Amino acid sequence: MSSDPFLTFQQFNDPALAEVIVEQLHATGIDTLVVKEDGLLDSTIIGNDLGSTIHLKIAPSNFEKASAILENYYQSLIQTMDPDYYLFSFTDDELLEIIRKPDEWGHLDHALAKKLLTDRGREVTSSQLEQFHEQRITQLAWSMVFKEWLYG
Repeated sequence: MSSDPFLTFQQFNDPALAEVIVEQLHATGIDTLVVKEDGLLDSTIIGNDLGSTIHLKIAPSNFEKASAILENYYQSLIQTMDPDYYLFSFTDDELLEIIRKPDEWGHLDHALAKKLLTDRGREVTSSQLEQFHEQRITQLAWSMVFKEWLYG
């Protein structure tokens, strides 16, 4: 394992999806640490595991490589998507919103939104993706500042 401390790379509510992603990363030599954070309600009381979160942790030096691996993985899934999948009915503006706010959408939806826009002749360039990323970071930072100011 790397000497870097592991940090959360992704969070999941679905253990099966987390396992698939861990397998993808292990297959390319990225060490992982999976930490399950129990939900607020006891599963013996409510009968299921609502609210638990699975943290997939990796060395920060592997974040970029892991993102590229997952992008390729999700691109391969797109080829077999059900034509009734809800994103196929989204407008270009709605798809751009997914591209602008990837933290609010899953990786599969983000990859599919990019593909659909490209198929419609509205390809999003890497410089646009970088610009969207910087704008989103700024937006989230200002949101945190505002909340801190508002709630003290």
